[in-house]
Amino acid sequence: MENSVLIGFTKNENKKGANLSLPISFYGFYNIYDGAKFARRVIIIVINFKLNGGYDNTKMRYNTNIDTRKIEAQFFASLDRYGIKPRDNLSLVMDGKIHRFPVEGDRGSEKTGAYKIFSDGVPVWFIKDFRQHNEMIKCKFDLSELDKKERDEIFSTMNDPVEQQRKRAEKAEKEKLQKESEIMSIKAAWQEYIGGSCSNSHPYISLKHLGDFADNNMQFRIKSKKCAGDFGNIGDLMIPLYKAESISPYDCSRGRKWQFQSIQFIRNTLNEAGKYQKGFYGNVSTKGACFPLIPYNTNKYIKEFFICEGVATGISIYRASDYEKTVICAMSCSNIENVAKAIRENSRTLNDVKIFIAADNDDAGLKAAIEAKEKGFADKVRSPREKGTDFNDDLIMRGVI
Repeated sequence: MENSVLIGFTKNENKKGANLSLPISFYGFYNIYDGAKFARRVIIIVINFKLNGGYDNTKMRYNTNIDTRKIEAQFFASLDRYGIKPRDNLSLVMDGKIHRFPVEGDRGSEKTGAYKIFSDGVPVWFIKDFRQHNEMIKCKFDLSELDKKERDEIFSTMNDPVEQQRKRAEKAEKEKLQKESEIMSIKAAWQEYIGGSCSNSHPYISLKHLGDFADNNMQFRIKSKKCAGDFGNIGDLMIPLYKAESISPYDCSRGRKWQFQSIQFIRNTLNEAGKYQKGFYGNVSTKGACFPLIPYNTNKYIKEFFICEGVATGISIYRASDYEKTVICAMSCSNIENVAKAIRENSRTLNDVKIFIAADNDDAGLKAAIEAKEKGFADKVRSPREKGTDFNDDLIMRGVI
């Protein structure tokens, strides 16, 4: 009877000499328990494991059907070809990670040799002697040493839906972890400024006539020092962004359940186009990200949402409502539909919740707003009278919205 376990796992024994023998048929990092203690953690690459103790490493599931002895033979032949001579017997680990080993001429604990082996599909490995080579040398398994049946097995495995699904799952998990790590770094940068100075001194605040709001709002910050992750420039206006999907009509608590996503920055000097450059910290998707303006509300839930593009536009609408309406800034016209969709999804059980889009009066803004309404994500679309303006322009020019 055989079950899946992971390659790179060495055969361990406890003090009593009992072999580890636990079936594993799924992926991830696991502790193997032998009835006496936890053994070392193992890594993701599958081989066949026999429950009677020990493992059969002549074939590997879900990475290649090639006899590992043939991979080893070609690997050691490549070492000879490039003049890399291991000092001791070398036991290969095919996990795609770099492994160091001593070569002839090394003294004591020196390990001048290095290799890494990728066994997925057609095996590939990289080798190097740091005294001889500047870069790792790439070598590929020679399929001509296999018969037709063995080659067919390899390519059938590479096209196996189960294997493809595994690879997609691994890739998705890796991307998810990278994204979460990046968000945590950006959030750490923001946390350094909690309780810091407000942002009414930033020239963009003055340009958009938002000083009174910035004076009394604790959500804006000026970047005054190097911070975690070293994001942005000194003097940036920092605006925290949250996931629209975490904002609910029942969320009258002003951010208690909001999920942090990113930070928008606005530079404090004009660029060549005569504008204050805007952007986002880190390499994180801002799809569905937004800046919410939610008043203190004693009702059971929020009945009206106004969705707009930029923060200045959103604050203008918020002020015009005497700070009584809920405004969600989507940060761009291309993100309006994503934000409106998330708010609509969170309001499905409430028939009297209305979503209004306060669009910029330009081709891109109106198109995005109308498309969101046609898809059922909004109830009405409103825009300023003059072409090429937004509601912040209206507030500055006419004093009203």
